[in-house]
Amino acid sequence: MPVRATGVQDERVHAEPIGRDAEVAVLQEWLADPWGRLAVLEGEAGIGKTTVWRHACSLASGLGYAVVTCSPSEAERQLVFAGLADLLGPLLPEPAAAMAPARRRAIEAALLLGEAGTEPPEERAVAFAVLDALRLAGRRHALVLAIDDAQWLDRSSTAVVSFALRRLVSSDRVTVMAARRSGIDGDSSRPLIDAVEPDLRTTVTIGPLSLGAVHRLYRQRLGLSLPRPRLLQIQEKCAGNPLFALEIGRALASDPVAPWRELPIPSSLTAALGARLSALTPAARRVALVAAAAAEPTTALLVAASNRDDTRDAISEVVGAGIFAADDDGVRFGHPLLASAAYAHGSDAERREAHGALAGLVDAPEERARHLALGKGSPDATAAAALDLAADKAEARGAQAASGELREWAAEMTPAAEHHDLARRLVAAGRAAFVSGDAERARTLLERVAAAPGPMQHEALWRLGTLLDETGGGSEAREYWLQALATEDLQLRVHVERSFATTALYTGSVKTASSHSTRAVEAAERLGDPRVLAYALATDALARTLAGDPQAAAVLARAVALE
Repeated sequence: MPVRATGVQDERVHAEPIGRDAEVAVLQEWLADPWGRLAVLEGEAGIGKTTVWRHACSLASGLGYAVVTCSPSEAERQLVFAGLADLLGPLLPEPAAAMAPARRRAIEAALLLGEAGTEPPEERAVAFAVLDALRLAGRRHALVLAIDDAQWLDRSSTAVVSFALRRLVSSDRVTVMAARRSGIDGDSSRPLIDAVEPDLRTTVTIGPLSLGAVHRLYRQRLGLSLPRPRLLQIQEKCAGNPLFALEIGRALASDPVAPWRELPIPSSLTAALGARLSALTPAARRVALVAAAAAEPTTALLVAASNRDDTRDAISEVVGAGIFAADDDGVRFGHPLLASAAYAHGSDAERREAHGALAGLVDAPEERARHLALGKGSPDATAAAALDLAADKAEARGAQAASGELREWAAEMTPAAEHHDLARRLVAAGRAAFVSGDAERARTLLERVAAAPGPMQHEALWRLGTLLDETGGGSEAREYWLQALATEDLQLRVHVERSFATTALYTGSVKTASSHSTRAVEAAERLGDPRVLAYALATDALARTLAGDPQAAAVLARAVALE
């Protein structure tokens, strides 16, 4: 099994983090604990989580663990199974060869490793496949899954890794180490943390550096030695945040001022980063913006997106300013905040231009759709269609939550005059949200379509009824279904009648169930679709069986023959 540490190739990886002796000791103890299942490194942006995380990866590797890493960016958050590909890619194909065929196909479909099947894998199938793969990998080597910036891990990857983590035991020899930024909205790492019982997880809070640690940081990183009064001023400004402290130190090194004067920086990191970006030439700022907008920036991508003769010089300028590094492995910002600042520093028009250029250069449907949509300042049919296609691809890989988000975004991008497409996308988004477990969001989306006459109103009513029926709103569900039966769509009538029949069977109303299942078969026969008829006959056979009808076996045999 390969041991990999993506993105930690520089010379500081194996060095002891400055001022983090206590945190490192806790992680060493966790790595030595056979019962430890999860270590969470928490702290604010720039506090040094990544530095400690990198060192812990090195420690784990030195102890004989196989370490696979994932460092998602904010731009990758909307992609499907992007993090899972990083975490499982180095482990396959050895575990895959030992997996059951159905689960191997599910993981290959999710990771785009094989031909897509006729039926997309369910997210549950992908989750069980991930669990199998990790258990098989753990038999060869004790394993650490190391995730940096876990708050940006895409939802589909978070869901299946959390599923596996809930079921892994100490004998499986699989542990997870996640570094996450605290205090941000929409943190998707929470399910990962909640997957492990509190007594089996270790939380390491990365707090402020001490004054002495800031002094050592300046000596080692900047070659800068400052008197104690100046260090006290800096400590007050940066509150022990090493990224803030380094920004202040760089400003002082380039523009020394008398001790009695104010430090030559703004009071916030965003402003300090903005000052660094403002010092770049326009070409360099554009390159930084394009890199921040891209999910996986490379030098070649930046050159193509910029389409200027001076782009390579601009890249060198950004690298020289310490904003990002560029090599054969890609372009990497020194810290996620640098990417955020580079993106925020651009105007709306500049950001749209960057996304528009990237849309024509990337191949992945999800990423292309994202850039198309962000490259538009208003609803756009082409962007909406691209988001639809990306949602289809996500659903085909078993990522229902991601599919739902893409479909809802597609609805938002749909021009107001395209009523049918808007309704269709809202209903599809509602369906995906419900399947992925977000019933509240699903109801909100479906109610938008069910509330007004239109081509998708009856399907929205049926799906609303189904949602309510499965979440405890039985009587209200039946009211929605009755309204849905006003449809002229025979296939939808079959669905509604089958829903009525199934619910009646669960509540013991066999006679009512039989009448609805009979009507479902009648509608399916008029429709003429064998698959729809097979499902209707199966429901009717169940109702007849419970009613003691001797024809039940014959009805079921007919259904099986059609299927």
